[in-house]
Amino acid sequence: MIESTMKHKRSGQTGQEKKNMLNVYRENVVEGAETCFKRKSFDPALKLSVQFGDEDGIDHGGPTREFMRLAMKQSLAEPIWTQTSTGHMMKLNSACKFSQFKKL
Repeated sequence: MIESTMKHKRSGQTGQEKKNMLNVYRENVVEGAETCFKRKSFDPALKLSVQFGDEDGIDHGGPTREFMRLAMKQSLAEPIWTQTSTGHMMKLNSACKFSQFKKL
């Protein structure tokens, strides 16, 4: 029973639902996400299952929301975004020197 549970946890599967497993550290979620997204097994049509560093737990939505919040916070802290002339919208800064986002 325990072995079966651990297999499901490692594979990112709960029951029959397949998910993309995303292991990241809170200090650098963008880099961790990039590693996950580059995997051959990554399927953008599947949901994410997020686990932070050495923290225990199963993702029932909370860790994914926290991942998205941290990813936006970290990406907004970099000069990859610029405001439109009206100031109401953000757009990708084409003059960005931030290497991780230069590929976008």
